[in-house]
Amino acid sequence: MSPARICACGVVWMVVGAALLGRPLLGANGNVCAKIPIADGNVAELLDAADCYQNQGNTAAAIPYLEALNRQLGGSSEPREHVELDGRLASAYLQIGDQRRAYALLDEGIQHVETVGQPWLAASLLNDLGRLYVAQDEPLFAIAAFDDALRLARPNDRALRASVGLNLARILIEQQVAGGLEGRLAAAGRDIAVLPGVSLRSRYYLTLGTLYREAQVDLDMPAAWRARAYDAYMNALQLAPDNSGPLQSFAFGYIGALYEDEGRLEPALNYTRKASLAAQRASSAASLYQWQWQSGRILRAQGKEEEALQAYRLATDTLADIRMDVAERSDRSFQRDIAPLYFELADLLLARTPMLASNEAVQQNLLDVRTTLEQLKVAEVEDYFEDQCAVNEDRTQLEQFTGDAAIVYPVVLEDRIELLLSLPGGLTQYTTRITQQTFNKTIRQLRLALEDPDSDEAYRPYAEQLYAWLIAPLDAALAQAQIDTLVLVPGGALRTVPLAVLHDGERFLIEKYAVATSPGLTLTGGGKSSGEPGMILVNGLTESVSGFPALPHVAAEIDNIAALYPAQVNRDAAFTAASLESELAEKPYNFVHIATHGQFHSDHRRSFLLTHDGLITMDRLENILGLRQYVSQPVDLLFLSACQTAAGDERAALGLAGIAVKSGAKSVVASLWLINDESTAMLVSEFYQQLRNGDGNKAKALQNAQLALLQDEKYSHPNYWAPFLLVGNWL
Repeated sequence: MSPARICACGVVWMVVGAALLGRPLLGANGNVCAKIPIADGNVAELLDAADCYQNQGNTAAAIPYLEALNRQLGGSSEPREHVELDGRLASAYLQIGDQRRAYALLDEGIQHVETVGQPWLAASLLNDLGRLYVAQDEPLFAIAAFDDALRLARPNDRALRASVGLNLARILIEQQVAGGLEGRLAAAGRDIAVLPGVSLRSRYYLTLGTLYREAQVDLDMPAAWRARAYDAYMNALQLAPDNSGPLQSFAFGYIGALYEDEGRLEPALNYTRKASLAAQRASSAASLYQWQWQSGRILRAQGKEEEALQAYRLATDTLADIRMDVAERSDRSFQRDIAPLYFELADLLLARTPMLASNEAVQQNLLDVRTTLEQLKVAEVEDYFEDQCAVNEDRTQLEQFTGDAAIVYPVVLEDRIELLLSLPGGLTQYTTRITQQTFNKTIRQLRLALEDPDSDEAYRPYAEQLYAWLIAPLDAALAQAQIDTLVLVPGGALRTVPLAVLHDGERFLIEKYAVATSPGLTLTGGGKSSGEPGMILVNGLTESVSGFPALPHVAAEIDNIAALYPAQVNRDAAFTAASLESELAEKPYNFVHIATHGQFHSDHRRSFLLTHDGLITMDRLENILGLRQYVSQPVDLLFLSACQTAAGDERAALGLAGIAVKSGAKSVVASLWLINDESTAMLVSEFYQQLRNGDGNKAKALQNAQLALLQDEKYSHPNYWAPFLLVGNWL
């Protein structure tokens, strides 16, 4: 068995009985779980409490009871009980994203099975190990683990064989592997047919039907596979108990989706409405929003746009209250399974604009588009940080203090880009016809060219093309309004490149405008800065720590800041998490500068800043800043130099954008990639000099600092100056 690569990652496959192998949780009984004292509970009480919390989808609350069971029974239980306990607790850890503990339990269980000579007991553990490898994006290891699980599972253990077979089929489909898939699904179907319990068979048939449907669409399998999907869904519907509204809801809804695929819109809508009614009867909001969304798609395809709009709005309203719950209870990918709802609603609204008779109606429609996308921005940040409280509800709407700035809101749809330009006179919509695939490819090419300082002007064609798509349509309006600052609200792949580098053929965007980015208009702290900082808290590492290379020019960076402003300097050994926490708790710093290695990762738990004694996670940074004595005066500026994000990683780039939200700082300056230590020190020093000499406008200070490097022959390549982003309030 290959060793697991242990790394944090938020997405897991849940136990088939609870989540349909990656489909929404099929409802909870809503019972209030008894709060048994863990230390005093007997085995039966602990098991009942764990069962209750897991049935409600509250895995985190169930884990202490499962841990107590393991302590009580782990050493004395029969091998099968021991393995089942290890597997159940490992599954719970997988569900909350704690892969290290999950792997430790699985490894312990597999070793225990080997010592007692009962290899078939390892099958369930290998199934969980395969799920862990899926979460770690190790498909080959996952396939091997599932294969081993099938090989070891006893023929009469039908539930386990069905679970493993379906898990294996899913990853084969995701990896575009058609060979052997038909046999795998057929075998799983035979196992499902003889399972005890109609509810269990119904859930498994739903998964089987979905896999047949996905294989037919994604792998271009024969049309007969759609008939097999239909048969599986009908089996699930016929088996669903009368009191199992969620099961009936999913069966109806999935059949409706099959008809929708085929363009048979009347039966598609009929089954989808039956699914909605079943979900409502069962109070299953986690399924209801999907059928409201599906109804919206079907109604739009029928040309019933007003009815479609109503259905979409119902779906977003339903999802708003349960979004985090849905994300926690399934393996749903936010970008694949939730974000498209908002984009489809925005697309429907944007398509209405030319048909509206009055400017007032146009303005309201475009505001509705932006409001929809703002809901998406908030949802993205909450999903990334797995925290429904990540966004401060008291934040000011950005547009209330725009001044001489224009807000550019790109909306990237599959067949075009819609640009929403906000000027004092209102909102204007511009359309650029380009496919999302071509747009994202150009962004990736630009990023790769920019990261190589020896690439000469290889970046130029991509920078010019993006300018033509994103800025050129707005040039005349921006010039007429005498705009000198652009605030862009990028999403998706656009977050991974510095927009200051866009080029009109003669000049970079930064040569024409000060540039700021915002994670969302409602996610940016409001108000003008409090003015010059009374004292800056400056932290930095110059020496090698924890295997990271030294940053010798950080010394000059720190000294230059301290020469411009009164500063408390914590350098090298003095820079620790404790010192940062102590300083911010005791003194009202409104500028915080941190010059150290840092990384923004697609999993927020792996994002960090390096201190002399360890790592500060983003959650820890939020807590440290939140401990400030003067919380009514949030940090005006958090400057992070020497940080980086993974090339082309949209979620990592979202982490960089989201740090302004999570930390509570009004503004954050950080870099998209790790760059030359000396040029960073120069840019930082120039930034603070410009900030002091100017009116305190951070966007203009950064613009002038970037222009200073651009005009230096040694550092004129955008690799050196472009990656620094100002995120949030630019004033």
